[in-house]
Amino acid sequence: MTTFQLRLDQTPRSAFGRRRVNVSLSSSNDGGRSWSLISRVHTGPSAYSSICRLPTGPRGADSDARAGERAVQLGILYEGGKRKEHYAKQIDFVIYRYSASRRKITKPVY
Repeated sequence: MTTFQLRLDQTPRSAFGRRRVNVSLSSSNDGGRSWSLISRVHTGPSAYSSICRLPTGPRGADSDARAGERAVQLGILYEGGKRKEHYAKQIDFVIYRYSASRRKITKPVY
């Protein structure tokens, strides 16, 4: 089973202190021993984030009725801001679809 995680990068210490930036989505197919970057969810100031699996299609949580293949829909909630700002000031929610058979992510579907 594929495992997913969100990661925030930290900038070097500056006049504004350390900042969290760039929400990234990664996956692991070996129980978390190694991780591969799938997609950059947000570029710029970032803060708290959360990820969950969402149900897809009528065949169940891990099927895509249109393509007849295994797929996972991921809901991602995160705090983000614009690149030139020094803090995250909005909350966004996006949905990604991940094809398990092709190991391919579809950009936000919502």
